Amino acid sequence: MMKYELEIETGLLQALIGECRAGRLPVHIQRGVPYDDANGTMLETVIIECPDTDFDFNAVMSRVINRHYNLNDTEQ
Repeated sequence: MMKYELEIETGLLQALIGECRAGRLPVHIQRGVPYDDANGTMLETVIIECPDTDFDFNAVMSRVINRHYNLNDTEQ
């Protein structure tokens, strides 16, 4: 199992959770307490666990980031 500890914007986290649920992905997300950073952005510390073989979490996270922030998403 791979384990990531991230501080992530709450809207992006919600998008990631939605993607994992919709795709029934093998990802476990443990949420922390939301807080405002110095710039007023709501962040949350999360621990994400996923398989280290036959699963590309980075691809999932890239897709979610691109969709959430309306960047170039070539996936149709």
